[in-house]
Amino acid sequence: MPNGELGKMTPDITVIHCAPDVANGKTPPPMGEKTPVEPCCLAAVKGVMAAFRRHPETGSVFGKLSARRMLVVFCAELLGTALLMFVGCMGGVYGLDGTSQKPPGLQGPLVFGMTVATVIQIVGHISVAHLNPSVTLCAVLRGDLNVAAALVYLVAEGVGAVLGFGLLLVATPASVVCECTTVPAAPLTPLQALLVEAVATAVLVLLCMGLWDGRNSRNTDSSPLKFGFYITIISLAAGPYTGASMNPVRTLAPALWKNVWTDHWIYWVGPLSGSAVATLLYQLVFEERPSEVASKNSDNSVGCCAGGSTEADDSVVTESHRF
Repeated sequence: MPNGELGKMTPDITVIHCAPDVANGKTPPPMGEKTPVEPCCLAAVKGVMAAFRRHPETGSVFGKLSARRMLVVFCAELLGTALLMFVGCMGGVYGLDGTSQKPPGLQGPLVFGMTVATVIQIVGHISVAHLNPSVTLCAVLRGDLNVAAALVYLVAEGVGAVLGFGLLLVATPASVVCECTTVPAAPLTPLQALLVEAVATAVLVLLCMGLWDGRNSRNTDSSPLKFGFYITIISLAAGPYTGASMNPVRTLAPALWKNVWTDHWIYWVGPLSGSAVATLLYQLVFEERPSEVASKNSDNSVGCCAGGSTEADDSVVTESHRF
């Protein structure tokens, strides 16, 4: 990649993975011969170590992203999360008509789901629109973000959520009900609530992994709607259990403003653990290993807006990442 392009952030940047022998400067293996694959545990350890190092090409502490691009990403994530909380929680407000009648059960899930789809369309091409520490954790485990960049995402998501919900409170009369807090239903035990949040988030992260998979690159044209529909569906199904947060900062913001901390730890441990398990499960079970991809000599481009194809052989494998 030309030096002038390193600071730019695009939906798909091609990264070349060399087989072990080639990376060590040795002669590539004969065509048709598969190269050895590192054990999964060793690959995971190397991935964690790489997350703390500067990028070898850009020299940036934020990995593939320059400091300037990281600032743009910060602004995009802050705006996106603020809009998520402002518009999404607005769907649950009631009492503006002078009555105490709650909105229809479908209104809240639909508003949140379509808000997610809209925000992804607005900032998805800028920051990938994580809007959620659980998705950011997935990106770190995938190797798309290093720790420094992930921290910027987390701060932007947290600040954006707090500002967005705070702005909604300012715009809403004090006599009107504007809660948006998420607490487990009374009959649930903490373990049951934890399980619901973990599984709901795991499916969300599996959706991310599936859409980011190179084999699925031709089916990403409607990604915002796919996320929007999943948020709507899971909100209808899991909402009565825990509020279907799946997002620590989505629960944090109302908790701070309303001082409601009932079993708050569940909304951090559940989504983050579900994200980690789903990401590792997909990587271990469903992701193709370099030698397997190379032997198929197929299109391996990834990203919500990715296009084009790459030719792969047994010695060099091309893989596209979200950014």
